[in-house]
Amino acid sequence: MKQTTQQRRSRGTALVLVLGLTTLLVTLGIAATQIARGELKRNDLEHEQADARIAAQYTLDYIQKALDGNTSWRADATNETWSLFSHMDGVTTFYAYLDPIDGDVTNDASQPFLLYSLAVSGNSKRAYRVELTPDSEGNLKRNDATFEQVIFE
Repeated sequence: MKQTTQQRRSRGTALVLVLGLTTLLVTLGIAATQIARGELKRNDLEHEQADARIAAQYTLDYIQKALDGNTSWRADATNETWSLFSHMDGVTTFYAYLDPIDGDVTNDASQPFLLYSLAVSGNSKRAYRVELTPDSEGNLKRNDATFEQVIFE
């Protein structure tokens, strides 16, 4: 049985249609995979940013509470030097002091100072600072008006 030209054309057309549909489905599959990967990366970044923000705020609060009522901390303090606070679950946190009046946190226990915190989680960083003012008993009063996020370039 010999095929007619019409039958061959019909089979060729069907083959081209099947190949076209297959190509379209593969392209859609690849696009869906790329979209899912982008969403996953975005979610990971948002998670890292939240971890860094929470850890930086916690570090600030913890260090303030540790210093509150402790008048001897200034003897070991170094102005503008980052100290490691913790490294846990992929988040590393640091803190630092800054005396904006004379640049020396050790010389006068009655002077206010700035407390900085920095947290690094993956590719995300968050830093905060607040001014703390000691009272006569060494308790630290937090000036919430000075609490702010610090941007490092």
